[in-house]
Amino acid sequence: MTQRMEGDAWGGRLASLAALTRFDALAIVLSSREGQSTYAAHNLPAVAWANTPAGTTIANVVAQRTPESLGAVGLPLGDGRSAETLEAAPIVWKEQSVGALVGLAARGTGDAERAALVHAAELIAIELADANVLWRAQRQAQDLDARVRASRDLQRSLRMHDARSLLDRAVAQLAELFSADGVSIMLLDDSGRLAVCSARGLSEEAKRERRAIGEGISGRVAQTGQAAPLTGAVTGGSAPAAPESLVAPPRARERAPGPGPLPNRLFGEDQGPYVVACADPAEVLNRAETAGVAAAAIGRTGGAALTVSGHPPISLDEVRDAYEGWLPGYMASP
Repeated sequence: MTQRMEGDAWGGRLASLAALTRFDALAIVLSSREGQSTYAAHNLPAVAWANTPAGTTIANVVAQRTPESLGAVGLPLGDGRSAETLEAAPIVWKEQSVGALVGLAARGTGDAERAALVHAAELIAIELADANVLWRAQRQAQDLDARVRASRDLQRSLRMHDARSLLDRAVAQLAELFSADGVSIMLLDDSGRLAVCSARGLSEEAKRERRAIGEGISGRVAQTGQAAPLTGAVTGGSAPAAPESLVAPPRARERAPGPGPLPNRLFGEDQGPYVVACADPAEVLNRAETAGVAAAAIGRTGGAALTVSGHPPISLDEVRDAYEGWLPGYMASP
C-alpha cells in the first residue's frame, strides 16, 4: 500500500513516519507551475489534488507556510477505509516552500498529531534536499557522458573531412543533448551572408533565410561573438512557437571565428589540415574544389624569415637552430 512515483526507499520512510505521527496515510505533495503532484505516498491511491477541497487546503499551506486542517475529507485510503480528517504541514527548505506533507486519518485528529506532522515535514525537507543533490550529481554525470560521446563522434567526422556529414551530425547531437525541438547551423555563404547549412525541426521558409553580419539576432551573435538566450516568442524569429531558444556562435579554442568563410577556419592544428607547397596554387585549388575539399592559398614560401601580416618576422635560422640544433650538442656532451 506504499506508493513512490520514482522508486527508492521513500515507501519505507513514509510507512515509519505514518506510525510515529499516528496517521493512517501520508503523502508528499509538491507544488509547481503545473499544479500539485504526489511525489511519494503511503496507503493512498493516486489523487488529482486540483479537483478536491484538499487541493485548496494544500495550496494555502504552501503559500502561507502554516499548517492547516480539513474535516469531512472523504478520500479513499489504500486499505479500503475512508479518510475523515486531513492535516497538512509545509515543507520548507532554505526559505523556499516546495510542497506539503499531508496526513490523512480515518478518525479525528488533534494538536498532538498536527505537531508531529510539522516535525515530520522538517525531516522530509532535509531528505528531499539530499535526494535533489544526488539527482543533480547523477544528471551532471549523464550530461558529461553525453558530451564526451558527442565530442568523439564529431572528431570522427572531422577526421573524415566530410563537412556536410559533420554539420548534420552536430545538429542531430545538439538536438539530443539539449532535448531541443529544433536546431540549425548557419555559416557564411559565397556572398558573405549567413545561411542555414544544416537544420532539424526548421520550416522550409526559415531554411531559405539569409542574414548579413550584424542583421537580426543571428547576425548580431555572429558579429559580437556573444551568445543570446531568448525566452518567449521572438519577433521575426524562425521558430515563433518556441518558448525558449539559444543563439550561439561557433567557437574554436574558446574564440569565435572572425570574418571569412567559416568552413575554411573550423579545422585546427589538432584536426589534421594539410599544407601543400606548389608552384601553381590555382591548379591545386581547382582540384580541391572539384573534390569538394576546402582549400585556400595561405602564403608564399622563400626568403630567410616567416612573415605573418601584423606580426614581426620569424627568422628561419633561429627556428631551425631551436628545433634541430639542440640534438647534436646534447649527444656530444659527456
